[in-house]
Amino acid sequence: MTDPTMLLADDGMRRQVAMFRRDIDPDRAVSDAWTVRDVAAHMVNGLDLYAGYASGEPSALASVTDVAAMNAAMLGSSGTQELGALADQIESGWSRFREAVAAQAPGAQVSWHGGAQVPVSALAGMLIGEAEVHGYDVAHAVGLPWVISADSTAQALQSLKPLLPLFLDPEAAGDFRGRFEMRIRTRPERLYLVIADGILTVEDKPGGRVDCRIAGRGHEMMLVLYGRLGPLRPALTGSMVAYGRRPWWGLKMPSYFRTP
Repeated sequence: MTDPTMLLADDGMRRQVAMFRRDIDPDRAVSDAWTVRDVAAHMVNGLDLYAGYASGEPSALASVTDVAAMNAAMLGSSGTQELGALADQIESGWSRFREAVAAQAPGAQVSWHGGAQVPVSALAGMLIGEAEVHGYDVAHAVGLPWVISADSTAQALQSLKPLLPLFLDPEAAGDFRGRFEMRIRTRPERLYLVIADGILTVEDKPGGRVDCRIAGRGHEMMLVLYGRLGPLRPALTGSMVAYGRRPWWGLKMPSYFRTP
């Protein structure tokens, strides 16, 4: 397995599994609704679904807006399983996903939510986020260190380019029109997002004047994109900065998106 997206997802999964195998409280609250055990069960269920998607099975969801309801319905599915047993299932699910990806031809397209056809590499990009952000959630709750690398965030963003338009919330974006540049510090890649008429277009090179440029550390950028941090605190500490013609747009841009 030499693809950088898969390698970084693999690293995140291994770190997460190792944490679940530590002596931590499975009933510690991670959020108002989720415990540590719930997060582990969510990873088990998610990997089972994604192994199916990577094998060519269609998603049962009509839209990404249905993901939250599906996750809520799965709460408590772990019963009283020990974290070690759930860690074993995460490891097994990740192995099935890797095998499914390896069986696909390079550049293969698979069906995702709402019947969207996406590269199988985009699924691996989603799992980078799942491994890193849920790893952070648990580590933060139990007092363990967890740092999301610049490489992981940058690679996830590049892999997720085909999916990003699906996460724009047209109602939240309203009549906003603008072009953003996003980059992770220490990484050369640039991502250009154009929002207009409730539609997001992703560009490899800017097709017009950039209104707001956003640069940040990988850790904070990932947490802002996943709704774990608001953009203001990273801006005040300098871990994310917005500049250009309309830098203030950087503070409201995340509100136009649904959380992955």
